[in-house]
Amino acid sequence: MTLEDLKSMDKEFLTAKEAAEFLQMDPQALRYTARMAPQLLGFPVICFQNEGKVTWHCKVPRRALISYIEHGKPWVLPDAVTT
Repeated sequence: MTLEDLKSMDKEFLTAKEAAEFLQMDPQALRYTARMAPQLLGFPVICFQNEGKVTWHCKVPRRALISYIEHGKPWVLPDAVTT
């Protein structure tokens, strides 16, 4: 998957598998890092566990990942969103 592929998508969130494919890393490594040390990634992640299940799911905001790749700095929410 290329950056252009990522930009042309119309969905807001990527699965861990999709993001890992783009980042050329193991999806499980991305899930583990997202849960245990998300600050090491440089982009936000959403991790959740469905009630009664033992597996974790992680989603990556597509636009935040693109911003991180293009600008090389962590994603920060605009003031209008945080206030």
